[in-house]
Amino acid sequence: MHLQSAGGFYANEPGHPDLRQMNMGNAYLKMNLAIMGVTDYQSLFVEGMDNEPENTPKLQQAAFAKADQLGSTF
Repeated sequence: MHLQSAGGFYANEPGHPDLRQMNMGNAYLKMNLAIMGVTDYQSLFVEGMDNEPENTPKLQQAAFAKADQLGSTF
C-alpha cells in the first residue's frame, strides 16, 4: 500500500485536471516494486489541502473513507 500526500491535485480527482502523468513518484515506485516481483500494488492519494485549505476536513474525511475501503480488501 502506497500512501501519498500532495498539496495539489494529481490523481485525477473530480473537478480537477488529469495530472496523473506528472505524478512520477508513484509510477517509479510501482515500476520498481514490479521488477522485484510485487504485483499487488495499491495507491491512496491525499491531495489538495494546500490548494483548497478551506476544504481540508472534507478532503481528509474522503481520504479516511478510501483508506477504510482499501484496508478491507488489501
